[in-house]
Amino acid sequence: MKPSHEKFIEHYIIHGNASEAYSLAYPNAKRTSCATNGEKLLRRDDINDAIKAKQRKLEKKNIIAKEEMLINLKLMADNNITTNPHVSLKAYDLAAKLLGYFAPTELKQDIQIKQEQPLFLPLND
Repeated sequence: MKPSHEKFIEHYIIHGNASEAYSLAYPNAKRTSCATNGEKLLRRDDINDAIKAKQRKLEKKNIIAKEEMLINLKLMADNNITTNPHVSLKAYDLAAKLLGYFAPTELKQDIQIKQEQPLFLPLND
């Protein structure tokens, strides 16, 4: 794969915009041709497969980072529940946001933590 294609893939993953990614990978390209050529690159199987592979790799890293954050927030909440309840509440608030409790239903993510007990129990309605 050409280095310019690699640049296009990296910029496409960052920006999510084929025209923008093309203009950054090919700085001498005319602005009018960036959208057309960016879309052409996205239709190529090798480019499309490389984008999907990199996105899957990033997704795995994000899930691991979220799990670690949830564990740390749980520890922070438990350690401060009596001495600094405001810190504990803030930790629970951040964990709820990270778990997507406040997100619209279609945006919520199911994050699985490998533990015997759930870190945070949902509130009863």
